[in-house]
Amino acid sequence: KIILISLFAALVLNAVEQVWHLWFPLPDAYTHELELMMHLGQHLGLFIDLFVIALVPAVAEEFFFRGFLQSILLKSAKPRTAILASSLIFGLYHLNPVLLPFYFVLGLLFGWLVHKTQNIWAAVLAHLIVNGFGVGMIYWVGM
Repeated sequence: KIILISLFAALVLNAVEQVWHLWFPLPDAYTHELELMMHLGQHLGLFIDLFVIALVPAVAEEFFFRGFLQSILLKSAKPRTAILASSLIFGLYHLNPVLLPFYFVLGLLFGWLVHKTQNIWAAVLAHLIVNGFGVGMIYWVGM
């Protein structure tokens, strides 16, 4: 039940991100870098991008931010503080001031999910869905 609620929240946050971009567009340099990184129009491009932009970061970031950082913080802080701190660092890590609030809220969701389920794979799955949805939006709607 918790995982389904979290996955629904992740999809809602993706929709919020799309609206956020209407009010606060990404800088051209960021969009340009994203276009260079993606394999749009290439054979198997979608699958490559889902792997590189969705799966790998979901696993790596969750194991670092929730598996390592949040668990270290939990040794000396209350769960709420550990989740808040690791989420803020997660947001700052992405080096995008326009999307810092979005990444912070995602970090809160992922941190809460790990705390409630005691299972990092629940957050990896939610993170994968968020990233995968973003890749899919670029392929079907455009930048």
